[in-house]
Amino acid sequence: MAPGRAGAAGRLIDADPHYRYDVLETRHALETSTAWLAAQRATTADKDRIRRSFDVMIGHQQSGHAELAARADAQFHLAIAEASHNVVLVQVMHSLFAVVLSTVERNRHDMFRLSEPITMQALTVQHQALMQAIADGDAPRARVHRRAPGACAHHHPAPRRGPRAARAVDAAADRRYHTTTMIISSTADYREAARRRLPPFLFHYIDGGAYAEQTLRRNVEDLAAVALRQRVLKDMSRLDTGIELFGEKLSIPVALAPVGLTGMYRRRGEVQAARAADARGVPFTLSSVSVCPIEEVAPKLSRPMWFQLYVLKDRGFMQNALERAQAAGCSALVFTVDMPVPGARYRDAHSGMSGPNAALRRYVQALTRPRWSWDVGALGRPHDLGNISTYLGKPTGLADYMGYLGANFDPSIAWKDLEWIRAFWKGPMLIKGILDPEDAKDAVRFGADGIIVSNHGGRQLDGVLSSARALPRIADAVKGQIKILADSGIRNGLDVVRAIALGADATLIGRAFIYALAAEGQAGVENVLALLEKEMRVAMTLTSVSKVADITGDLLVPNA
Repeated sequence: MAPGRAGAAGRLIDADPHYRYDVLETRHALETSTAWLAAQRATTADKDRIRRSFDVMIGHQQSGHAELAARADAQFHLAIAEASHNVVLVQVMHSLFAVVLSTVERNRHDMFRLSEPITMQALTVQHQALMQAIADGDAPRARVHRRAPGACAHHHPAPRRGPRAARAVDAAADRRYHTTTMIISSTADYREAARRRLPPFLFHYIDGGAYAEQTLRRNVEDLAAVALRQRVLKDMSRLDTGIELFGEKLSIPVALAPVGLTGMYRRRGEVQAARAADARGVPFTLSSVSVCPIEEVAPKLSRPMWFQLYVLKDRGFMQNALERAQAAGCSALVFTVDMPVPGARYRDAHSGMSGPNAALRRYVQALTRPRWSWDVGALGRPHDLGNISTYLGKPTGLADYMGYLGANFDPSIAWKDLEWIRAFWKGPMLIKGILDPEDAKDAVRFGADGIIVSNHGGRQLDGVLSSARALPRIADAVKGQIKILADSGIRNGLDVVRAIALGADATLIGRAFIYALAAEGQAGVENVLALLEKEMRVAMTLTSVSKVADITGDLLVPNA
């Protein structure tokens, strides 16, 4: 006997069996979305639940129990929906469970009645491939196996409205793929939100490091291991997180670090990040390899930004950039010295940022991120590297960027180059990429105004000291003679306090603000800076220091 229907939808299907295809179209859209998300988010427990549902389904199928196999089949798809961790999709699938079950029962009833073992075998293979794709965390493969076009016509018949309607269903599902229902409470949450929104090549470009990424991990781990002394019962009602740096007042001892290609993470990303820093009262540092040129960003701000520069063989570009930065009112120069050659970033080759067929792989990945493609790809044009394009007088895309930098990295960089730069730059100059006390002393001797203790976020030479471990020795050597800033590993306000206790005067954040920018644009960067201030206030209150100047090595727990 053919299975019965459920509810109003069931009565509608009974009245006109053609509406069964509407249910199948709806299932196609929902289950493709849940499969995609489950592959990205499923926990071990989720994967075990999916496998158990599959095993139960196969057991009933082999025993010839069509109705029990159908119920297990529906439970299998419901387990995948729950593994998506998207509250809305899970609720929708639960509410439609009776309708889904009725269509699965009808399809399986037809299969058993018609005695089509080949069709049943195709269905089993499809389910098994879908389960394996989710277990492997392969979202594109999960989506493909959920669709399984033509693999099992009785189980998933073609929509009756033709190819245009089918494409519309696919488009509707695409709009759901990257919907997030996250609660953002930390930079770690922003990292996850960025991972979901960005094409993999772009996420891994900012998230990865050099070689085996040991230094990348140690930057965070060594800073997190710094123990602070908790002090209590002191009046902390008047607490000030602000500092003065190079004549500017900062609301917190944090600046946004220079990050190349910031405009690829969000539409005109440099402008959005700079506005956020401006609103929160901290400096923004524009990378010389930014998407937005100096002249686009500077006029949008109420306070001057900083500008970053590499040493390149093309001294004409360097001079041009310095002159334009000064004309735009940039208040400080960040001179990056730890990149005479590019680092070996193995993750980039695997993700599609570089390596064989990189352009094709990036294009395919972009298709899986429709929101990013619309925001950055369509609305974020032009995609030139603005500062280089302005100098060269022609557009420069990503391939041009790689080619230009690859041809212009200058391994002959030496301290004497500071004298050449000083001829064109009259304001404060910070040397970024210092990890050794002797180099810090040389920076003082050659007239730098500040240094940035940094290993380029673990992106250049793997195995070098973390910034947290390098800071104390450098502070012992030059504290009071030059301003000491630090980056690499700063993920929250507590890390800012730790870095200052280790000897820094201020800090910079890179990945932390890029994750927030990718996820929420300017609002995200403002929020992450607000989080840092809130976390700083908690740390300062519980260590009983009311101003940043009182954050010293006395706060550190010895040998902890």
